[in-house]
Amino acid sequence: MQADAFKQFIENYTALSQEDWVQIARCFEKRTVAKDEILLQEGSICRHLYFI
Repeated sequence: MQADAFKQFIENYTALSQEDWVQIARCFEKRTVAKDEILLQEGSICRHLYFI
């Protein structure tokens, strides 16, 4: 995940402290996927949040 792009996106809506960002970063995990990989099958329960 490009943390700077994600941070900029969020900061368009609200300002967060450095401590807030530390807490948020603990909740995220970088995942690289192949082109055309399906992230969620129709009818499946979504258990992840993706920032693309």
